[in-house]
Amino acid sequence: MEKIDPNIKAGDSGVYPVTAYRLFYSGMTDKPVINISYLKAGQTWSTGFSPTAEAAIYIADMLRNEKPVYLYERSALLQTGPEVVGEGEI
Repeated sequence: MEKIDPNIKAGDSGVYPVTAYRLFYSGMTDKPVINISYLKAGQTWSTGFSPTAEAAIYIADMLRNEKPVYLYERSALLQTGPEVVGEGEI
C-alpha cells in the first residue's frame, strides 16, 4: 500500500486539485459512476470510475462538502486538504 503524506499539496508530483465532478447512475449496469476533473500542468483532465453504491455516497459527500480536494493520479486516491481536529462546521 502506498504511504500517503498528510501534508501533500497541489503541485507535488502526481497530486492535482480536483476542479469539478459529475455523478451518474447507470440504469444499464445498475451502478454509480463518478467523473472527476482535475488541473494538471494548466490543463483540465478527467478520469472516471464506478465505485460501490456505499462508496459513491461517501465520495459524493466529500466532493460536495470539502475543499480543497486532491487526486493522487497514480492510485486514484482522493484526499481533502489538512483540517484542524475538532474544527466543526464553519
